Amino acid sequence: MDNTGTQAPQKKEEFLDAVCDRLKEIIDSGKDVQVATYSQVATYPQVATYPQVATYNQVATYPQVATEPQVQELIPGTVIPQRLYCQGTSIPQNVVPRQVIEFVTADGGHISAESALAGRYDLLVDRDSAVFTEQGQTLNLRIEWPGYDGWGAQIRIVNYQEKPKSISRAKLATEIAKQVDKFIEIKATVKIDAAFEKFRVGRGGIKLGDLQIASLERVSRGSWQICLYYHRSS
Repeated sequence: MDNTGTQAPQKKEEFLDAVCDRLKEIIDSGKDVQVATYSQVATYPQVATYPQVATYNQVATYPQVATEPQVQELIPGTVIPQRLYCQGTSIPQNVVPRQVIEFVTADGGHISAESALAGRYDLLVDRDSAVFTEQGQTLNLRIEWPGYDGWGAQIRIVNYQEKPKSISRAKLATEIAKQVDKFIEIKATVKIDAAFEKFRVGRGGIKLGDLQIASLERVSRGSWQICLYYHRSS
């Protein structure tokens, strides 16, 4: 017919009849009709999980300095090995600027603890110079002698005779010697492990006269540790 489209409904009905007839034939034939099914919905692989963030079980500790001294024989000039003192933690407080006060003598050695205790400073270099500029009134003096528990003592570092100012290098040496002498007196009665026998202090062991005060080093905000040399007295 013409372009009015009056035959369109008839063609559509014929198509639907043909489809119905075909389905009827299939059903009458007894064949199973498989409805096309989509395969199982594809599952994305499990989202990769990042490995668990490593957790530290123990706070990293710095190796202790000379926990088992390897000194085979004590000879003049041997440094008394000490653990590095760390206040309240196993990690050295390296945020504190390193400061060292030395006790050098004119002959290139170091002042003996016995001379410092007796007030003999003739050879001490810069003996009258003030040694502290930013410290408070006291400091915590530390001795970490091998084989013994750590030793601490408060030392006054301000001279009030004229006006508040730092004590001199000579005066500081005397205060250190006093504490070393006290340390030896007290620890002489303490039994020491056989592995540290060579460092035993007191009768038959190391005495004040066997030691030289080499330096005093700042190890925390308020604590300073002594460095001592062994020098057998005659």
